[in-house]
Amino acid sequence: MSRVYVCVYHCTPGRDLPFDYDRGDDPSFLSSAGLRDDGGVLTWGVCRPDVRNAIQPNDLVGFFAAERQLHFPQVPVRYYFTGFATVDRKIRQSDIWQQEEFAVYRQYPNLLIRKARGGFEHFEPKAEHPDWLWRIVDRRRNWRENIQQAQRDGYFRRGSVVLGENYVLFKPEGDGTLVLAHPRVVAEAFKAGCPERWRDDPVAADIRNVILSRAPRPNLRTRNKQRPHRHIVIEDGTTAEWLVELKALCRRCGLKARRIGAAPAPMETRGLAEVKGSARGC
Repeated sequence: MSRVYVCVYHCTPGRDLPFDYDRGDDPSFLSSAGLRDDGGVLTWGVCRPDVRNAIQPNDLVGFFAAERQLHFPQVPVRYYFTGFATVDRKIRQSDIWQQEEFAVYRQYPNLLIRKARGGFEHFEPKAEHPDWLWRIVDRRRNWRENIQQAQRDGYFRRGSVVLGENYVLFKPEGDGTLVLAHPRVVAEAFKAGCPERWRDDPVAADIRNVILSRAPRPNLRTRNKQRPHRHIVIEDGTTAEWLVELKALCRRCGLKARRIGAAPAPMETRGLAEVKGSARGC
């Protein structure tokens, strides 16, 4: 039995970017948007190590983007449904540098290491995580002291640290993976520690019903101010059944898949004046 994971990642509103994506491009919506004659696909390699360690091939992930809470409570946080992806396989980040079949991912920014001096060094093209090594190790097969030393050095020798198979390669778009050309705003959050409010329109209602009706909680956001976007796991149905439902949902709602090779669509923009006075209680 496969599982469905519902995960929220952060995008940054107001930036001059062509797509509502994580600033480290993880999941790699931007990197995977161009012509992919080189075989590259959507990947996930830095954020949510707990989910990346747990998910298995044929599991399905539904992705929602949330704007960063830069202006709470003056500006509400908006949530976008961005698509879904089926896990194809999982590899180690060291495999990217050691096996030519994965060489395309050396150009992706959602990396934490690169080959150096007979081992690997800390390498993050887009972001900076102090716990970079903890995000990719196999925590069951390492001495804590080795990891801590490697993090201080920014380098480790081959064999001194065991990496986990937690760099996720999703199936190609059109084959179990769908990234929307125009991600749909479905909800807003107006106050920290409160669930989001879903929009009162048929498309948002349909998306929520299909994706969250069988979930252990009905909202993307929790009441925990420190961890507002804890992932959701749904253990009901097979990947094939979910794909049928999600594709039917997209057809009903007119949600189109992006065209690989086309320029990604811009996200909606708005200024503070547009939402002045919109902050409210839960």
